[in-house]
Amino acid sequence: MKILFEILAFSTLIFQPDLPPQPVGFTLYETPITENKIIKSRIYAVIEGFNPCSCISGAKYILKVPQNILWGDANEIKANINRPVVGGLILLNEGPIGHAAVVIGFSDVHITIEEYNGIVPCGKSVRSIPRNYPFIRGFRKI
Repeated sequence: MKILFEILAFSTLIFQPDLPPQPVGFTLYETPITENKIIKSRIYAVIEGFNPCSCISGAKYILKVPQNILWGDANEIKANINRPVVGGLILLNEGPIGHAAVVIGFSDVHITIEEYNGIVPCGKSVRSIPRNYPFIRGFRKI
């Protein structure tokens, strides 16, 4: 399998091959590259119908929801709670059709999320965002 790209994560910088450092404004808790620096999700895309280039497909994969259950695009998912819950979705106004990620932890100050196709195109990342992040549009308990 061909290596798609490599990312070295530091507290506020992401480096990609042949590109200068890019500030990202959040903390990465794990490197988004897994298993011999190959994006693991590419392996599963064919086997399970999982698409690592879709935040919705990624959220279903993380939550072990069958891929054939339709949720629509991220901007079509309705919030049903007003606070984060571990194992629930955070709905964000990021990108042209919104973004959805899975809440894996939270405090009074931050929310930690696991996501696909967020800060790493077609890959997995974990990041912590402030509770008052202006792009949060809601939360959904699954």
